[in-house]
Amino acid sequence: MKSKLSYEFIEKAVSGDVEAAQRILKIYEPYINTLASQTLFDKDGDEYMGVNVDLKEHLTCKLLTVISKYIII
Repeated sequence: MKSKLSYEFIEKAVSGDVEAAQRILKIYEPYINTLASQTLFDKDGDEYMGVNVDLKEHLTCKLLTVISKYIII
């Protein structure tokens, strides 16, 4: 599912609409997961790709901070 961000939609999120902010997070979630992906190793030494949840949470918080500080001209 691809969603586009319109000006009005971003404006709602910036003005504090929680639902709009959650939708923005949902749109960016695949990108955030890609950025937070790391090669991890299990106890047997086999490697696999996994999402670093701490990094994912950090990136999500940064996105929310940017949304809250965004100035619409």
